[in-house]
Amino acid sequence: MTGEFVKDWAYNKKIATKFDSVTTFSNQVYKEELPLKNGIDLVVNDCPIFLSVVYAKNYSVGIEAPLFDILNKFEEHYPSLNIFLERDGIEFESEGRYGGLEVAEKMDREILSALELNNIEYKSMKASSKKKIYKYIVNELNKN
Repeated sequence: MTGEFVKDWAYNKKIATKFDSVTTFSNQVYKEELPLKNGIDLVVNDCPIFLSVVYAKNYSVGIEAPLFDILNKFEEHYPSLNIFLERDGIEFESEGRYGGLEVAEKMDREILSALELNNIEYKSMKASSKKKIYKYIVNELNKN
């Protein structure tokens, strides 16, 4: 599991500003590419690079298009399996986050909209369905 670059910022209460999206994006690319280019076949991440592009759009400085172009190139080399985890009674943890549950649910809607708008393949699953998620991942990996 590579983890989320910006999570350290959230724990330290560092507020991301307009062009910090470039930093978070590039560092997330690095965190994912490093193991992949060194022979690791699979990286699990709770904050894929795509989310950096969605968050960049919130800052309204017009940098999400070039980031998305880079993301598409990354996907050509390292295709992803995207799972959107639905909040279905899982307790919300505010530690290490920039906002409360309402902000998170708003971002959920923006993420789903961006996935649909950009024709990104994904599977939506309940976060509490761990066995189903595991089975889905194993089945998808066995296809390749």
